[in-house]
Amino acid sequence: MVKLLVVLQNAYGVEDGYIPSYDRASFRNCHTGRRLKEVLPDGIIPEIINSNPKVGDISSSYFKPDIDYVRKRIEEIKPKVILFCGANGKILIEQIGFPNSVHMPHPAYRALTKKMTSDTKEKIKELL
Repeated sequence: MVKLLVVLQNAYGVEDGYIPSYDRASFRNCHTGRRLKEVLPDGIIPEIINSNPKVGDISSSYFKPDIDYVRKRIEEIKPKVILFCGANGKILIEQIGFPNSVHMPHPAYRALTKKMTSDTKEKIKELL
């Protein structure tokens, strides 16, 4: 069982069907990947999905969350805890109602502070 599922917003500037993963240098080295690491408890390698499988062309590309896609992926992955990120995460956390859920701003959010990432990490640890 995957202990932690992270739901991000949507990808941009990558190939169709892109799945974010720390196995990919493109994700490990991007701002989102580096900042997300700050909230991950030691030894936890999350499964990561986007809230919509569509891929945008530029960083401002935005797609509304695809609740059916996210529900299907949750059913496939069967996580213990879900971290919902960003504006889409706020929508999804309410619609899906997964009991062990945490919400945080998007990891690339410019105003994200070390305190916010530390607090999120502690919430995740409590639920694991």
